[in-house]
Amino acid sequence: MNTQRRRPIFLISGFLALIGLIYMSTMAGAASVTPEFFAGSGNRTCGQLEGPGQDWIELKVDPNADGVYSDGTLTVTISNTTNDKTFDWSSNIGVDAVFVKAGSGGSYLYRYDPPAESTGDTNLTSPGAANQNQISHISFCYDIDAATNTPTNTATPTDTSTPTDTPTPTVTSTATNTPTDTPTNTPTDTATSTPTDTPTNTPTDTPTNTPTDTPTNTPTDTPTNIPTNTPTDTPTNTPTNAPTDTPTNTPTNTPTDTPTNIPTDTATNTPTDTPTKTPTKTPTNTSTNTPTKTPTKTLTPTPTSVMGQLKVCKSDSGAGVKGKVFTIKVNGVSYQVPAGYCVLAGQYPLNTRLTVKEVIPTGYFVYAIEVKPSLRGSNKDKVLGRVEVTIGSGVTEVIFTNRLLSTPTVTPRPTRTPTQPPACSPNCTPTPTSVPSGRLQICKEPDGSGVSGNFTFRFATKSRTVPVDACSLIITVSAGTLTITEDARAGYVLSDVYTIPSGRLISKNLSNRSATVTIVQGTAASQTIVVFVNRAVTSQAAPEGTTAVYNPAASQDLRTSFTSFWEMILGSNHKFQTQPITRSLIN
Repeated sequence: MNTQRRRPIFLISGFLALIGLIYMSTMAGAASVTPEFFAGSGNRTCGQLEGPGQDWIELKVDPNADGVYSDGTLTVTISNTTNDKTFDWSSNIGVDAVFVKAGSGGSYLYRYDPPAESTGDTNLTSPGAANQNQISHISFCYDIDAATNTPTNTATPTDTSTPTDTPTPTVTSTATNTPTDTPTNTPTDTATSTPTDTPTNTPTDTPTNTPTDTPTNTPTDTPTNIPTNTPTDTPTNTPTNAPTDTPTNTPTNTPTDTPTNIPTDTATNTPTDTPTKTPTKTPTNTSTNTPTKTPTKTLTPTPTSVMGQLKVCKSDSGAGVKGKVFTIKVNGVSYQVPAGYCVLAGQYPLNTRLTVKEVIPTGYFVYAIEVKPSLRGSNKDKVLGRVEVTIGSGVTEVIFTNRLLSTPTVTPRPTRTPTQPPACSPNCTPTPTSVPSGRLQICKEPDGSGVSGNFTFRFATKSRTVPVDACSLIITVSAGTLTITEDARAGYVLSDVYTIPSGRLISKNLSNRSATVTIVQGTAASQTIVVFVNRAVTSQAAPEGTTAVYNPAASQDLRTSFTSFWEMILGSNHKFQTQPITRSLIN
């Protein structure tokens, strides 16, 4: 046998198997659907990502971390978060898609519907290698199904007639409708005609069929003109004549006010040699498919296209508060809020009720709780540091103010009596006309890991400094167009700018670190929130006209590994003549 010919075949097969194992290892642990890639660092909402005929609601988790998140309808549990890169999730209702927002390396959309909604998945990630292009936030997109009409089977009585075998003179009875309150399973005490030498009306419980040669008043097999809705002790599918809200095929022994046809006591003698078969009207149970509008879901959601923003803030007024970070929970989800700043606490459908509660630190007490607009707050409890809010259009803001338990006594300042200005003469300067004003808030959001510290922003003649993962307190500015510029910081670049509501962003210039927005006239509810997103610069490209410095040890290791690999595939008798790799610096 020529072993030299067979060796290449075995080696090539082994090489293909090795490639297959490498491929399978990369696929292990992936999510259940293949994600859609979106290039760049631009932010997208569920409304922008939904497909034809879909109307998605968005539950935004920002920042992403293990925990339970809810908007009152959808509840999501995030677990196994690793290095801001991968995570697992589960939910109480079906989710159509999950958007994993990352940095300039792009983002992923995991779309489950079509074909079908999902209530959980594992190993969702952002584009790029490990520890690169980390997750900024996660958006869960879902909808609420509409009610459907379900047909139900409604039993309806159908009259059937049984023809007589032999036409005979029949007893003439005049039926009268007499409502009775007697249960239908109990024979009535109504007098019936019994054959005697002298006809008498003697009530009997059971009619008898006795043919005679002598004319008698014997009732026939079925009393004439008596409906055969005869109840028995055995449940049957005989419908009752009592109106009910939902037709059922289950008879009951409940007395009804149903009119029954009872023959009068005027009996006539009908001679018969054979029991008469008189046509009777016997209701039968004929099921018919009568569609009824039975809604399968009673949930009436708020219109899915309208969401409101919640913001929680911590006032820095009072001694011993500045520089401290407080924990505020929204329906159990914790947010870290530095004194003097705010945090965006998610978007919710209008009219959603939420409980906002501060975890009161030792040595402090809640001095005040303010909700803007004020009508959206209720059930304030400063002792527990808790308030209930109802989400409305625009922005709903909750502000907590704390004090030290042992606040020193403040010496009152002397009261100054204002000097009355002189009466205005004809040459006085006229009072300037007030300029319409609006409200502004500036937020700082990280794009991946490595972003920390404070960033300074300048607009009009003002400036504000905002830490990462926080927002400024509300700022009053002139209504109209406003340009905001971020001061440069070494080691960071501006990767994105967006506004809440999204339509307030006029333009952005990432290289100049600026954005132009619209400020509408109004109060806190109609404020414009501007979010600046920064990314840490982790590496610098080599200057133009130069190459990387040559490392002889690394080059030799690479050459040895390459040679060993191919010798394993093709055999040790195949040698590669490799030349040293040289590099030089170009000045």
